[in-house]
Amino acid sequence: MTQEDPGWWPSLRGLWWYLIPIVGEVMRARWWRKERNGLIVLRGRFLGFLVSLFLFVFAMSFIAPWDGGDERWVPWAVAALGVYSLAAMAWIRRRPLATRSPEALAGSYRARFFIGVGLAQSAALFGLAGVFIGGSL
Repeated sequence: MTQEDPGWWPSLRGLWWYLIPIVGEVMRARWWRKERNGLIVLRGRFLGFLVSLFLFVFAMSFIAPWDGGDERWVPWAVAALGVYSLAAMAWIRRRPLATRSPEALAGSYRARFFIGVGLAQSAALFGLAGVFIGGSL
């Protein structure tokens, strides 16, 4: 196992597959199974999650109007849930990493990474639900 950082380019090169709805995800999954460097796979997953947030906005721009609806309490609830997600992420990041061995360190970092991404994505999903409840972006 090499300790050199491969950079972001190997993770970026297959990002265009996300433009094809179902086939793209299958092709990305095949590529991740072949890849042996865990850092490249982790960065590729991060970029995939980042692209999914922009795809939420793209899809919602066709479904919900931009002019405003009868939101009332919905934006405040979404903002409160977003603040809760940020606080939960800060709490998760304060936990120490396991440093018994390189494998334990990588495993604990990977677990903390996916928990943090899940919390960040939950804030976006709260916003998605808020679009449907409030009736506008």
